[in-house]
Amino acid sequence: MNAKKLLALLLALVLVFSLTACSKDKAEEPAAESESSGLSGLLNNASQSSGVEGKWVLTEAVNGTEGDEDYFVMYLGDYAQFMDVDPGIEFKADGTGSINMDGDSPESFTWTQDGNNINLTADGETMTLVYDPAADVITMTTDEDGEHGTVTFAREGSAAVEEARTKTSELGELFAALAGSGEWEDAEVDYPELLMNDSAVLSFTEDDFYLHLIFAAPEAGDYAFWATASDYVSIGAYNDSICIDSIEYASGTDLASVSPVTLEAGQVVYLELSTMGAQDVTVYAGTPEDVPSIEDQVPELLLDDSLAVTLEGSFSSVYCKFTAPEEGDYIIYSQGDVDTMAYAYATADDMYNYGEDIAYNDDGEGDYGNNFCLELSLEADQTVFIKVTPWSVDGTAEINLFAEVAGASPNRNPSLNRSPVCPRQTRTPLLPTGTATGTATGSSTAPGALLKAWTTVTTGGIAAWSSTTKPEP
Repeated sequence: MNAKKLLALLLALVLVFSLTACSKDKAEEPAAESESSGLSGLLNNASQSSGVEGKWVLTEAVNGTEGDEDYFVMYLGDYAQFMDVDPGIEFKADGTGSINMDGDSPESFTWTQDGNNINLTADGETMTLVYDPAADVITMTTDEDGEHGTVTFAREGSAAVEEARTKTSELGELFAALAGSGEWEDAEVDYPELLMNDSAVLSFTEDDFYLHLIFAAPEAGDYAFWATASDYVSIGAYNDSICIDSIEYASGTDLASVSPVTLEAGQVVYLELSTMGAQDVTVYAGTPEDVPSIEDQVPELLLDDSLAVTLEGSFSSVYCKFTAPEEGDYIIYSQGDVDTMAYAYATADDMYNYGEDIAYNDDGEGDYGNNFCLELSLEADQTVFIKVTPWSVDGTAEINLFAEVAGASPNRNPSLNRSPVCPRQTRTPLLPTGTATGTATGSSTAPGALLKAWTTVTTGGIAAWSSTTKPEP
């Protein structure tokens, strides 16, 4: 990971702390007794007599555990190099407060106190900070998805704050150097350009976490940027080249878009793309009206037709949609050597985001083996969205999906040599013969054999027989 990306993640962590704290709740704490004397002691006792009320300054932010690859620490001295205001928290006596972690945009909250726990609430969410009266510090800790971080605050004007102001870290110094160099928005920018009403393909390898593009607005107005891929994809629009100052961000399966993005003529936007694994991501620039719907990205399975799809590993899924041409009962099934299961959904959003399914099948009855067979009763022009997943796939596997009217003759790939029958479905035996159309009758005898009378009616290459005794093959 390059230094600028690490710095971006570093500041993102601080902003996350800010947003997290702003959506949580805070409380008061008992005053710590002080044995100091003189005017400074009186002032210190006075400030502590109100518990945690007052202003607290961020003295240290730590991510991870020392020795880990993602470990870093930043001090107040680091922030002081590029911020005019000390980042911190203020607790007011009326149970309200604010947190300002970026020196520019304080966020409000309410707080209560339960012993040494400070419960901070905003936007209906609460988090707990911990007050240490002996050290007279407050700590905010996050521990989610294996990521651990701690921010420490000391009382404004305390010796701990002044000591932290003298400390700097290597990352903080690099961050400040970038900020003071005048190259903040232009440092290390060698991104391909994305043009209006055009697209660009970014080819991710297994080692790529982020790839970037740059876009300059040809005129003032509302713009849209979207990305398509074969799996998860995210796109973010930023004001700066190291992608910290976010305009808008979105993620999704197969399609993600940020819209509208209002820009001035000539304004530059930096686009940051991310995905999972090695795949190509196509990125587009246009107007909000140009953004395709998520339904448009789903491959269509037609009646009496097949759709070839590839499953890539045991945890992969493939998707398709089917629209009923008229009201009736339909079956959708797979053919292949993979044990499949399938879900049907009313919307593409439900399909991609684990919504409620309207039908499910694992192994279809009859001669389906381990292939699924969904039975659906649909209205005319009703569209259903199908997600197919394997129980287990070693590497990749090709399967075919089919859609038919329930009870009709199957339109299968002959090379697969299967004759599936969905539960409760019956089919009329048919014997394929030539391509002639007409009727023939006759009889045959053989020494010691029964008289065999037969009639064959051939229409459009499909022959049906009737006989007093079944004809020999």
